[in-house]
Amino acid sequence: MGRREQLYYQKFARSLILVAAICLLFNSKSYAVELNLDKEKQTVVRGLIRAVNQSTLSAEIDAQILQIPEAVGSEFKKDDVLVKFNCVRQYQEAKAAKAWSDIQQQKVNSNKVLQQHESVGAFEILTSVSELSKAKAELNAIRARNQGCVIRAPFDGYVIDKKVNKFEAVAMNQPLIEIVDLRRMNVEVIIPSSWLNWLQVGDSFEFFIDETSEVIFAEVVFIRPYIDAVSKTVKVIGAVSQLDIEEKMLLPGMSGSVKFMYQEGIE
Repeated sequence: MGRREQLYYQKFARSLILVAAICLLFNSKSYAVELNLDKEKQTVVRGLIRAVNQSTLSAEIDAQILQIPEAVGSEFKKDDVLVKFNCVRQYQEAKAAKAWSDIQQQKVNSNKVLQQHESVGAFEILTSVSELSKAKAELNAIRARNQGCVIRAPFDGYVIDKKVNKFEAVAMNQPLIEIVDLRRMNVEVIIPSSWLNWLQVGDSFEFFIDETSEVIFAEVVFIRPYIDAVSKTVKVIGAVSQLDIEEKMLLPGMSGSVKFMYQEGIE
């Protein structure tokens, strides 16, 4: 091989090395950019709006319904009567129990007077006192049961589901209506458990609502002290301001993307 050919092959080899270095550098930068993008994406998760107060009210007694909200969407205030039952029989039982309790009280009073004259023994005294305690307990049990004759609203809200109608006879523990308070709402978020090394109560995040394309801010108020061992995730709850609830017309069940402010050091 002549000198000219040697120089040619040396230049060719240098060119190959230069091209390889350039390709390696380009791929490294691309990987770094892609990795940064992945880190950026990792701060965005899904969220769901839930009402703080949402309940299904059930019957506490077996009885016929005399009063119930007429339609879904009915508004009510705290302590309003939502459901009223026909409790004529239960109220009469309470009167009978009260009369029997009064009789037992009179027996105890009479025995105490007789005891002062040594006209009654200790056993009779103890028996009458026990009978009085039993009568009072039965009366209290009936009164406690009769509290279920009327169901009052535990908070201000709306009826969102109605499962029975007026004049129907229902059984104990049968669901009647579902109610919700639209004044207080939270955003529930499921995040990777690895985020616990930087996320803490008091941190803020943005919530992009799918249904309305609105954006609201929420503050982390609770981090569930339990990690799902399979998915390696944990539940986080963020509080929504009253102003956002009213102005953005938020509703339970709305979903969207949650973006946390933290952007560095995501694992």
